[in-house]
Amino acid sequence: MKRVRGALAGVLAAFVGLLAVTLVQLGGATLDGPAMFALATAAFVAAHWFALDVGWIFGGGLALWAILLALSLSA
Repeated sequence: MKRVRGALAGVLAAFVGLLAVTLVQLGGATLDGPAMFALATAAFVAAHWFALDVGWIFGGGLALWAILLALSLSA
C-alpha cells in the first residue's frame, strides 16, 4: 500500500507540473492586455473564494468580454 501511495504522489506531482506549464503557456498566448488579465483574475477569485460554478464564471466572463469588446477595450 505504501508503494501505491508513493506512485500516486509522483503521478499527482507530474500532473500538477504539466498543468502549471500549460497554464503559463496559455496565459502568455491569451492575456494580451490589462482587460484580459483582469478577467482571468476575476475568474480565479470567483472560482476559488466564492466557489461559483464554472458555468456561471464562463457566462459572466463571456458577458464581460462582450461589453469590453463593444466599448473597444479588448481585441
